[in-house]
Amino acid sequence: MYRGFKLAYTYSNEHYYSIGKKIHENTKVLVRRVLDNLTLNSEINGTLLEQEWFPQLKFDIFISHSHRNELYALTLAGWLSETFGLKAFIDSYVWGFSDELLKNIDNKYCKNKDKNNSYSYEQRNISTSHIHMMLNSALLKMIDRTECFIIIETNESITTHEIFGEKRTYSPWIYSELLISNLIRKRSKESHRSHVIIKRGQKKSNLLEHFRVSYMVDFDHLIPITFIDLDKWKDSYESDQNALDLLYKLYPAKEIINQFEEI
Repeated sequence: MYRGFKLAYTYSNEHYYSIGKKIHENTKVLVRRVLDNLTLNSEINGTLLEQEWFPQLKFDIFISHSHRNELYALTLAGWLSETFGLKAFIDSYVWGFSDELLKNIDNKYCKNKDKNNSYSYEQRNISTSHIHMMLNSALLKMIDRTECFIIIETNESITTHEIFGEKRTYSPWIYSELLISNLIRKRSKESHRSHVIIKRGQKKSNLLEHFRVSYMVDFDHLIPITFIDLDKWKDSYESDQNALDLLYKLYPAKEIINQFEEI
């Protein structure tokens, strides 16, 4: 990761959405192959599954979003693709697949031997912790590999605490991705643009509808931008430019701004 942005974005467009949807479906096909080729033996190679979870494709931008905002994420991915030729990775590529994989494992290893077809609470805890750990590790590696990180900030993804005014999220995945984007190593643009071999890399449960945990989130490392800024980026772009270099120039990192202020 080189630079991160916090995008206030509630825009949908049928044309860009269709482009993003097609990209999404093509990537899902590759992820599907990983699960279809997975054999549930007595021992699962967790390291191999984590490494191959995501397709062997290079992405320029990692888009973090609420599962309720997939429409906006796909629209943004389509817009980035058509306008700049940038490839966006959308974290919801694998949410559904992680649930499917977990269900397959639970059906084979976690069922009680009774007529009620129930599951073992203890075994379910173990299987869930393993799958979520593998998914989180794979997401960490994908954020590390992508040059730019963008979180779509909406009322569904981030809320403001009524009393303390703190920014919080109820999504453990958004919390984890924001934390990773803050702590992960910052790499140069050039290292991201060299030829790198990329290895393959939740749906909300109704049972959790009345159980929520909030996490305080830190946006200090992210540059705030809006839909207006995206238009400015598009209008300033020329075909002989690197689109991400232009974005970084239009909206520099805070430490760069502070250096200018000190001069």
